[in-house]
Amino acid sequence: MKFTDIAKIAKARKKAEIVTTTNDEQWLSVGNAAYKLEGLPKMEAKDFLRLAGVADGKAERWMRADREDESGIFSDNGWSEVELTADMAGLSIEYKENILTPLYTTEGAVWVNVGNMAPVVAGKTAYMKFFLRRINGRNVIAVKDGLLLIALIMEFPMERDLLDRIELLYEQCKIRGAEEEQRKEYDTFSRTGSHTICERCGATLDYGEKCDCTKD
Repeated sequence: MKFTDIAKIAKARKKAEIVTTTNDEQWLSVGNAAYKLEGLPKMEAKDFLRLAGVADGKAERWMRADREDESGIFSDNGWSEVELTADMAGLSIEYKENILTPLYTTEGAVWVNVGNMAPVVAGKTAYMKFFLRRINGRNVIAVKDGLLLIALIMEFPMERDLLDRIELLYEQCKIRGAEEEQRKEYDTFSRTGSHTICERCGATLDYGEKCDCTKD
């Protein structure tokens, strides 16, 4: 992952928490996502802001923190996890100013913020894999490059309102699908009977008759 892609996420949130692990690896956390910082000197949050090009006068508007990883959530192994082998759903929705996309898992769909996935997708390699971890009662997408953990992406919570909107969308799509199927059946019947349907305006014509709309 590129530093510029990671910094873009931090700038959008105005949040930079530098987490240092027990083996001196460093991560940038923006709350609902964290990214491993590689190829960089050891730093604090104030150093990250300077490196990201944030002027000193604007730095005061940021939420900044430095801490040690005492829970071990940034370890490559040691957590129960399941590899996600299915592709992303290939669709996205806008909800409360977030662009969300679902990942299909054995536990159902896990929704993630597309923006949080941007540094991962931009730096994707042939060895990158996705795993589902359960951390503090929440689903987390663990991204690994080979055997090494490089990102943690929190799921977007399945709120009742979000579920209701998805169910409504599903029902509306079912209705539209049924209407389309009925139209196809009607068109097939019309073309095999004594009448045809004008493809331009939908008028019913005697077989072989030319529609008046073609004269326009």
